[in-house]
Amino acid sequence: MNAPATIMEQLKALPEHLQPHNRRFYVEALSDGARAPLVEYFRREAEADGAAFEWSKAHGAEGFYPARDGGHPRAFSFKIENAPAPGGAWNDAGRGFVPRSGYVAKALSKRPAGKTLAAELNTLPEQPRYSEALDHLGAITDLGAGNGFRGVGSSDGKYHFAVPIKLGDRYFISGVNHNYDIAQHVESAIQYVGTENEKWAPSLDYDGDPISWRPGEGWVFLTKTELDFAIAEANLRRAKKRTPEASA
Repeated sequence: MNAPATIMEQLKALPEHLQPHNRRFYVEALSDGARAPLVEYFRREAEADGAAFEWSKAHGAEGFYPARDGGHPRAFSFKIENAPAPGGAWNDAGRGFVPRSGYVAKALSKRPAGKTLAAELNTLPEQPRYSEALDHLGAITDLGAGNGFRGVGSSDGKYHFAVPIKLGDRYFISGVNHNYDIAQHVESAIQYVGTENEKWAPSLDYDGDPISWRPGEGWVFLTKTELDFAIAEANLRRAKKRTPEASA
């Protein structure tokens, strides 16, 4: 097995953006090839959002709860005074939906009326899956070692996901840094070194040398500060468009 000290030396040599003290890394797509899947993802997302919003309004709802990762809306938001009565096409959406004050979340029922509306809803454009925007970056999403795999993003008691970001005509990915997870595995392995339970230490013999991973051509690293600044600039531009007199 690779010694923890060997892995730690490899981690120390990483560029700052991929150093294991960073839980996430940020990249901007600059080339046409890097941008293309992100452009298509957000085009399809806007198309699906527009269709779902129009469908919501046509059925008395004020909006919708999007699918977790691709597909059609999971539930819809109604003003309390306009909410459909139970027993027909709609049920209360239940736990996991937090409506704003004065609204209630409803989901389609399994009764005939609900199935009819579901069939109608299913004719609308679907939200694309995150993977359609993210996979071409080729980021490490799981770590093969020993006899199994460990998912990247779950080693600190939470679960972190990579996400695509669009700011005007700029496209970014907020990725999950697998080197953070590797460093956590090293720290766990160190606790076993020199003990009678050393054979139970987590394997550090990773498949494919994940520490050597870098974004391919067409991508550039950003710091979180740089991305936050780009987001602030985009928010300012939107605010000025909403209140043109403020920019006069």
